[in-house]
Amino acid sequence: MGIDKRIKAGVLLVTAGNLEKIVWLSKALPKEWGYSRTEAEFNSRQSRYAKYLDEVAEKGFENVSPTEKGFLNDPMTFAYYLRKRPILMINGLWYEVIPRQCTLDFWEACDKPAITWFPSGHATIWLWYPLIYRKILHLLRSTFGL
Repeated sequence: MGIDKRIKAGVLLVTAGNLEKIVWLSKALPKEWGYSRTEAEFNSRQSRYAKYLDEVAEKGFENVSPTEKGFLNDPMTFAYYLRKRPILMINGLWYEVIPRQCTLDFWEACDKPAITWFPSGHATIWLWYPLIYRKILHLLRSTFGL
């Protein structure tokens, strides 16, 4: 949806942006992935990423060369293109993998689309499937006039 304007609406389930920050702050990932950056390295990469995001917003992602290959597949890279488009974000309040702050950063970068927080974690979000289904259906009906 961030690169194809033909997609008119989107639902983002338990997602966020800034993968480096997700790994840095996550309660689950650093231990599992053996993440071993120093705070100075993390801050340096975050500074480069912020500069890259500014350039993407100004020139378009296809016209900017990222300093890190991982920047190209980070959802935050495309958040600028999702602004003012029909989006629903669905997240778990106690999601162990994706820190809440990273979800909120992505939400703000997308210009604060509708967001629903379910009282769940990673394995329990699907207990809310009937409500999630209704919310998705509502977004699609309101977007496409169904």
